[in-house]
Amino acid sequence: MFSSDATQLTEFGNAKAWPIYMMLGNLLKYIRSSVSSGAMHHLAYIPSLPESFKAFASRLYAGSWHSQEPTVVAHCRHELMHAVWIVVTCIDSVEWRIYPRIFSYSADYPEKVSLATIHDKGLFPCPRCLVHHSELHNLGLRRDKKTRMEKLRVFLFDKVSTAHDAIYRLGHTVRGPAIEALLNGVSAVPTINAFIDRLGKAFNPSTMLTVDLLQILSLEHGKPYSHTQFALSTLRAIDAEGLSHQDAQARHSACEQTLKPLNLSTIKFHFMGDYGEHIRRFGTTDSYSTQLGEQSHCAVKRLYGTTNKKNATHQIGAKYLRQQVFRAKENQERHEAQQLEHLEKHHVISHNTDEPINIFEFVRDNSTDPAKKGFISKLKDHILGRLMNQNSDGDMHNEFSSTDRNNIHIRNNRIFCHHTIRINYTTYDIRRNYDTIKPCNRLFCMVASPDTATDPTTHPFWYIRKNFPP
Repeated sequence: MFSSDATQLTEFGNAKAWPIYMMLGNLLKYIRSSVSSGAMHHLAYIPSLPESFKAFASRLYAGSWHSQEPTVVAHCRHELMHAVWIVVTCIDSVEWRIYPRIFSYSADYPEKVSLATIHDKGLFPCPRCLVHHSELHNLGLRRDKKTRMEKLRVFLFDKVSTAHDAIYRLGHTVRGPAIEALLNGVSAVPTINAFIDRLGKAFNPSTMLTVDLLQILSLEHGKPYSHTQFALSTLRAIDAEGLSHQDAQARHSACEQTLKPLNLSTIKFHFMGDYGEHIRRFGTTDSYSTQLGEQSHCAVKRLYGTTNKKNATHQIGAKYLRQQVFRAKENQERHEAQQLEHLEKHHVISHNTDEPINIFEFVRDNSTDPAKKGFISKLKDHILGRLMNQNSDGDMHNEFSSTDRNNIHIRNNRIFCHHTIRINYTTYDIRRNYDTIKPCNRLFCMVASPDTATDPTTHPFWYIRKNFPP
């Protein structure tokens, strides 16, 4: 399930990003709807036309650039969007041709126009059917239903290819008479659709485009009148309660406005007739709403703030991949801790060995820290106590001698750092539960003191505070 939407990265300035997101449709919609779940993957970032493009194009269209600029820029943006769908270079550095099953594509109308390779608000503005713009208001009529069912939009590969060659090989203008004669009957543009080119002529990109309630119910349809009769009647009530005639007349004149008729000849009104079919085909609308993409923009904007603003899209992608690696390691540790054989243990620590620490370097670098004094001896005492199944009485095992400690050999003098530890325990209602301690965001923890078994007057808890390295 794809989604894409251009976004402004800053409140001031012109920094933009155009991400393409991907979700797996076999996940629960409640997981896909949660941005923090990581179910919305960043697939690619569509580049923008460079700043030098207009200067380059103006030289090619010398004398006619002013009239050709909107058409040429729109055409190149169509070409650019479809050029990013290429063979994938996977993590093993090998190029693989991927054959996904595309379920849906969520986008707002300007992007649907690009994906369906049609003109924006052309004679046939719908990316799914060939309804004429003069018939957009026929929602609910039988002839409108017949148009939706019998006049589905299909990609005219042969005509588009002919028009494409006429532009790039014969030098015809993008909206010239020859191109319009081929494509104007369906409002198509001379761009080879990437989905057709990669997936074959049997694939119809119009069938993957979904309706979007977030874009349809905009203010222009939700509130067709800027002032309602209720507001005017409220002003009359205030006038009756004692305002002077002059004040009431002034306020009434300021609020009263010519009512605007509701325009039903819009593509958004036409889209509302597709809801029944789309719900039957794709499921409930919250699964493919563009609201999911809008929420994912928050992560893109947050990552943009950590870049140096030069080639920001590349840096955003690199930082996102780094986050995914960290998320995968965290999920691996969580999966290990939830294995059935670990449930009977008091605590579980991952076996990951990615962050080794040399114990002699560790002691040397922390020689001034009182908590690290005698660290190696205490570590061996602790290991001996665990191997001999002795109850822990803190860091001290006074009965062990140097000879006993010499029986402990730490392989390669290395210990390993882990970011989390899971503690299993029984709740007050006699149920098994666990808590995860993560020192990087929990500076303090508390455990029961074993001293209470021999001395009831001692404090019942030990308190631990994590000290950051200097």
